[in-house]
Amino acid sequence: MRKNFYLTIIIYFTLIINLNAVSLKDTISKVITNNPYVLSELQNQKGYKKYVDDAEGNYLPTVDLDTYLESGKESLDRKSSTTDGEWSRKDGYNAAITFRQYLYDGGITPAQVNQARHEELANRYRSFNAIETTVFEAVKIYTELVKSDEKLKLTKNMVDTNEENMNTAKENEQISGEVLETYQVASKLHFVADRYVEEEDKKDTAIASYIRYVGSKPTGRTCRPVIDDAKIPKTVEEAIKLAILKNYKIQEQIEKIKTQREKIAQVKGEFLPKLNLELKASIDEDLDLTEDGTTKNIYARLNLNWNLFNGNKDKTITEQERIFLNEQKKILDDITNEIVAQIKSLYGKHQKYQARMIEIEKYVKANVNIVDVYKDQFLAGTRTFIDILNAQSELFESIKTLIDLEYIAVNNYYELLYNFSSLTESILSSKNQNCEEIEPRIIEFSAKKQNKETQSELSDLISDMDSSLIESFNLSQEEYKETEPIKNKPKVEKQEVKKIDKLANKNKTEELKQDDIDESKNNYTINIASFSSMKRAQNFLSKNDLSNKAFVYKHGTDKINFRVAYGVYKSFSDAKSDMKNFNEKILKNRPFISKIKKDQENTVVKKTNEKIEPNLSQTNKKETKNKLVSSNTKEAIEEESKKKDLEQLVAEAQQLLNNDPLENKDIEALKNELAKEDFEKPKTTNFLLAASKDEFTINLATFNTLQKAQKFVLNNKLIDHAFVYEFGADKKYAKVIYGIYKTSKAAKKDINKFSKEIIKNKPIINRVKKHQELYKKYN
Repeated sequence: MRKNFYLTIIIYFTLIINLNAVSLKDTISKVITNNPYVLSELQNQKGYKKYVDDAEGNYLPTVDLDTYLESGKESLDRKSSTTDGEWSRKDGYNAAITFRQYLYDGGITPAQVNQARHEELANRYRSFNAIETTVFEAVKIYTELVKSDEKLKLTKNMVDTNEENMNTAKENEQISGEVLETYQVASKLHFVADRYVEEEDKKDTAIASYIRYVGSKPTGRTCRPVIDDAKIPKTVEEAIKLAILKNYKIQEQIEKIKTQREKIAQVKGEFLPKLNLELKASIDEDLDLTEDGTTKNIYARLNLNWNLFNGNKDKTITEQERIFLNEQKKILDDITNEIVAQIKSLYGKHQKYQARMIEIEKYVKANVNIVDVYKDQFLAGTRTFIDILNAQSELFESIKTLIDLEYIAVNNYYELLYNFSSLTESILSSKNQNCEEIEPRIIEFSAKKQNKETQSELSDLISDMDSSLIESFNLSQEEYKETEPIKNKPKVEKQEVKKIDKLANKNKTEELKQDDIDESKNNYTINIASFSSMKRAQNFLSKNDLSNKAFVYKHGTDKINFRVAYGVYKSFSDAKSDMKNFNEKILKNRPFISKIKKDQENTVVKKTNEKIEPNLSQTNKKETKNKLVSSNTKEAIEEESKKKDLEQLVAEAQQLLNNDPLENKDIEALKNELAKEDFEKPKTTNFLLAASKDEFTINLATFNTLQKAQKFVLNNKLIDHAFVYEFGADKKYAKVIYGIYKTSKAAKKDINKFSKEIIKNKPIINRVKKHQELYKKYN
């Protein structure tokens, strides 16, 4: 009766659902009310109830009316009568009414009633399981439909990305004549286009299946179902117990066993007597008394019928039914083992899928970062175009893998509810999703700008607003969020920068001078894009009408690329506000905001990748370099250092320490300290980039501020061979390295000469290549 009430509530509930919605709950509601197979099963349940009513009718009395009308002739030939032998007319009727009440039949009737009830329950559980199976299939179709939408958006974004790559490759082909990049991009583009067609086919199949199960096309927006972990038991033991108690297959088989037991009870009843009450009244007119009046008869009888022997048929049937009972018990064991195995598997997968998704999310995050870094390295000339293509493909496949895994986890969750036989009830009792109000999952392929710290380098990459991953791939067209400037810093008014026609002058394209941009290092500018030639940069500015506030400067390791910067702003918020007005084409280049200071450093006359020597003669420069690399002897350095005055030494110290003067010391104080220390200056600055990548250097220490690193160099009298550079997100750290050596043995020899204070930091020997890469990455 509980199931009947439950089913009635479901049907009533589904009738009031908005039939135009396309959430999972509304879809299942339509399946319950519209699916022909579900409706046929509901009719089947009604039909099986009649078997119970039929069996219960044996408890009630029977009333029979027997009557007949007769017309004929009769001839009697009796020896005692001389009149016999003559035919006499016989016309009349007979009527009788009989009442019979079952009193006892050896338990056969109760067993028949119980058998009918158990058969009806077994059929009901079978029917509910069939409906649950149909609902589960509809759930998988709905999730497949939503997944197809998400993967179509992802694939379309990848197609667009490769089309943009194709435009870039063709432009490079026109400039360089190299066609390999074009072929490589074409290969990627055609591959992804094929995947797009494949996803469209999958969506068409899902829509066709949706129509089959629901009865109508999905209209409006679909949305990803939400996993409710509250419906999952806390332990696998609890899950197994719940499944054994509620699973429809197990309950159906239990009812079949009970049905078999009732059959055995019926066979046993055949050995017992049968007792019933009979009441009868009859009337005979001219038939019993031939043409001689009426005969009436009324009686009550107690009938007893007891079969004593029937050839052992009942015994044989009893043994047969016992064998069938054992069969049903073995079937129950098999079904139970099957359900337990499925629950263990599904429950374990439910836990493992959560762990796998965490790892795949990290995999996606790493690929996003790789694409971002590869693009920067490509602009700097350390990566090829195919590196970016391969990284984008890897990111595309990783996102697809994550989407597939998420929906496998969703289907696993619903399959677990299906094995609990609570799938339909759980979905229809859950809170309905209004898919028109839920924003669709945004899956953009381009990586967004991010800080690259150990713990938080990707902390804002994935959000869990809707489900665990609803907003996880909103990766593009977000402004680079840089920390607002300190309020107490002075604000500088906006200044108009040189127009592009001036900056693009052939006499000035080699390198920009310092006064071409605003001198205040606290101002901000917007870095829009980077190009391989000035012509492409000019075309970009012309097409996007940016010439009035934009300027171009060379950047990169060899100053072979041209970066476009836009405007000068006194605050980060002003630049951010102006950047929002850019068109979509500009935003696709991922413009970011930076301080003017960084652009000033990129536009100074000297190149950062050159080995800058002091103002010595050419002969002295060469001698100093050879001495530093080969022997690093202090005597040679001191001999050259005597040729310099104190003012020149201070200037070189500032240049050596990343061109940034010590904040806590003014020039005079530095002069006095150096004079007091009687410490010679190095014969070369920024020697790191000029060294061979196979040479060695000594990694002395790492500090959390540049000033501490500079102080360490001064206190330990290391300026002659030391080099300090910043690294890490926002240049939070400063590293001190010492000397350039041909062999590690030579470096080890110098380590043994260090003071105890330096030895405490446990200096180690590294290849120069490691520090060159780290320096280039953050400087």
